[in-house]
Amino acid sequence: MNHFKIYGLNCTRLVRNEIFNDDYFENLKKKNDYIYLISYQKKELKDFRLMEKVTPIIRTTFDKEKIYRNFNKTTRNEINKTLNNRNLLFKYDDNNNKEIYRLHVNFENSQGRMPLLKRDILKSKIFSAYYNNHLITSMACMEDDNIMRLAQIASMRNSDVNNDLKKIISNASRRIMFEICKYCNEKNYQFFDLGIVNLNDKSKKGVVNFKMSFTNELINTYIYRFETKKFLSIKSYINDKFKFNIH
Repeated sequence: MNHFKIYGLNCTRLVRNEIFNDDYFENLKKKNDYIYLISYQKKELKDFRLMEKVTPIIRTTFDKEKIYRNFNKTTRNEINKTLNNRNLLFKYDDNNNKEIYRLHVNFENSQGRMPLLKRDILKSKIFSAYYNNHLITSMACMEDDNIMRLAQIASMRNSDVNNDLKKIISNASRRIMFEICKYCNEKNYQFFDLGIVNLNDKSKKGVVNFKMSFTNELINTYIYRFETKKFLSIKSYINDKFKFNIH
């Protein structure tokens, strides 16, 4: 669970495998102007907006070798290429905050999207890859309720880099996914949620193919949002004036 403030307003993000207690969320509403809930159970929650999506997941309670074998052959080969590359370095809980956020902003701008606020990225668990000591790709994750969820991916692939480096970045991104799986396995997390996919939007095909190269399992995911009028006003102000998004 992630608690934070935006212009003095209390906000909470959380992941719950199941929703057992309505009273818990009623109490949470009294303390917050914004609640962002990811769950895998559909339920009516008063005053929450609900979106239903699909999410690929990787079961991480298996041993690491079985997790790895479930990746498709191309992905395994690309991960293998990173193992003997001495110029690659992989980190988790990376605190290179300035470079991590700069990479996120540049990546989102290259996609025509508004970047998130700095606190949204830096309060996440960051897994990253460096090539020749330069940050080339990073992934921001939420961990809650024995679940890891991929929230944001950023890389230099859309920058002005040569094809050889693009391939290294691609391979390193797949290696990070495996490193996250190993982390989840060591923590006895139930699964690694790879974030929602849109199977009907052809423009998202690359992202879908990337995520589905690690797993064939898709589950329904429910996104609940509670937003007060105060929060919506502040969100609109931040969007319009600073061109930042609030997830």
